[in-house]
Amino acid sequence: MCGLRITMRGEDVLRIRANDDDVFSRGHICPKGTTLGALHADPNRLRAPVVRDPGTDTFREVAGSVRESLGWSNTRMEAECDRYRAMLEATFGFATETA
Repeated sequence: MCGLRITMRGEDVLRIRANDDDVFSRGHICPKGTTLGALHADPNRLRAPVVRDPGTDTFREVAGSVRESLGWSNTRMEAECDRYRAMLEATFGFATETA
């Protein structure tokens, strides 16, 4: 992402501009950078981790921290990898390992 200077008052974003001192963007701002204020203020923005349980089309908030929700996701992904490991190895011709 581009280097930004963000001016805030409390939780409100007042101004977003390019950071002239950023060594990568050197004073240029990307289109995403200019819209961060609107994204931050969006009432539909996610403010807590959510997951979709298998077989459903609805999402639910995960109690706890982002770290806990990533642990939940990692457990689900490991189970899916284990489920399809033989097919993946046969299709792509290499063994996969989990740490």
